[in-house]
Amino acid sequence: MICTDCGVKPAQEGRSTCFRCRVSGVGFSFRGGAIVGRKGWNTTKTEWLSEHVGGTEKELAKNPNVEKV
Repeated sequence: MICTDCGVKPAQEGRSTCFRCRVSGVGFSFRGGAIVGRKGWNTTKTEWLSEHVGGTEKELAKNPNVEKV
């Protein structure tokens, strides 16, 4: 069976359109505002630990209340 949209390529099995015509309507975009500067990039492990846990690996290793996993 020939694609009903373009009329050139064979349609995919079980569909009336070919793959190229089917995905031609698919798009993507970036949503939300951009964060300017260094904060817009991924954080390092040390920065993440400092922000979410409250210290660096060395500081946490010295703390007897922190359990190692």
